[in-house]
Amino acid sequence: MKVSQLIQLLSSYPTDTEVLVEGYENGYDPLHSVYMQTLAKVLNAADYDGLFDAPENLVLDVTGETLTGIRRMARRENGEHHSYLVITGLRGHRR
Repeated sequence: MKVSQLIQLLSSYPTDTEVLVEGYENGYDPLHSVYMQTLAKVLNAADYDGLFDAPENLVLDVTGETLTGIRRMARRENGEHHSYLVITGLRGHRR
């Protein structure tokens, strides 16, 4: 994708929209898609985890609740969901 094509794609979104890209793994791919997605910030993201994820992939962090067993290791969120513009690479679906 050329810069002019990316500018054209991005110009259809509000200019104050936060942009996220796929993370982790190795190498680079051509841009595949640009889309809006509702995501939550991961409160306990490991170094290899993305800082945001879909709420359905996270456990809601409840103040005063002690998670036990496998749930203790779960990635948590604080309940604040926001819409982000997500840019994915050609093979991002394999992550």
